Amino acid sequence: MTILKHPTFGLNNAFNELFHDSVLNSSSNYAPPVNIYENESGVILEMSIAGIKKEAIELQFEKGLLTIQFQSKKLLEPAALGKQIKNEFTIKPFKRSFSIDQKINSEAIEAKLEDGILLLTLPYNEAATHPKKVIPIN
Repeated sequence: MTILKHPTFGLNNAFNELFHDSVLNSSSNYAPPVNIYENESGVILEMSIAGIKKEAIELQFEKGLLTIQFQSKKLLEPAALGKQIKNEFTIKPFKRSFSIDQKINSEAIEAKLEDGILLLTLPYNEAATHPKKVIPIN
């Protein structure tokens, strides 16, 4: 008999084991989409935040909680651009938090913003990167 394991709502094991995601901006419930990858050295989190400058993003890590936040501010004054004829998009405020497992070295987290993608590199602690050793019983 074959036992099939069903994926947990499409989330991979790294996300389930290392992160607990929550959207904290209850007024709009908007959260930019993320992609999360795992490799042998850690976890990489990508967040799509097109149109937002890096100075407007607040990244914070405190007590095991990684928070990414943007408070809505007008990016350009409409008068500086001219009379607005049509408005099809807005950049919404958000606050998104991730509970980070102790396997992650919080002191070595790095962030980079390029082409509208916020890229966070969350390396594992050295102890977490060592392979398990099987000890034979004599």
